[in-house]
Amino acid sequence: MQSKQRFGTIAIAYLLGILTGTLAGFSIAMLALWHIGGDPFHRQMAQFNKRWLNRATLQIAGRRDSPYAVLQHVGRSSGRQYVTPVMAAPIPGGFTIPLAYGDTSDWYRNLLAKGECQLEWQGNTYRVNKPELVDAAAIESAFPIFWRGPMLSYGVNHFVKVSQAEQPAINKVEQKAKLA
Repeated sequence: MQSKQRFGTIAIAYLLGILTGTLAGFSIAMLALWHIGGDPFHRQMAQFNKRWLNRATLQIAGRRDSPYAVLQHVGRSSGRQYVTPVMAAPIPGGFTIPLAYGDTSDWYRNLLAKGECQLEWQGNTYRVNKPELVDAAAIESAFPIFWRGPMLSYGVNHFVKVSQAEQPAINKVEQKAKLA
């Protein structure tokens, strides 16, 4: 009985999103699926985003005036270089990054294994280290108000706090000017 009810709720939310054709309708559908679908749905969304949405987001991430940053990290097993778009906000001494998919995200596990990475944010590249898992209550005020609502709605409870390493930030505009 519960699975029929779950399917009905998902179907209604999905149809609402399609029929309205609006961002609000789509958001309602995704929010319903996020809460009803549980871990299997979260893993499917993470895989979809990793394969498709991240490619599009990387086109704007790390640039000035972009809410997204680019996390450059090394694979814990493969040693391969990866880039992942993430939301980030500055805090005193570093940055904070929400763990939208929890502590099993590959980028987070890679960051823990290596202990450091680079973060491109607002046109600059920062070397960050000392990842620390923190609760939302301790850090969510670092994000603009228009990001807090969706993070709360989707149940983002944990954030990664990283410290900025002693190495100064690299300004990409200045770097390109020096090379020219």
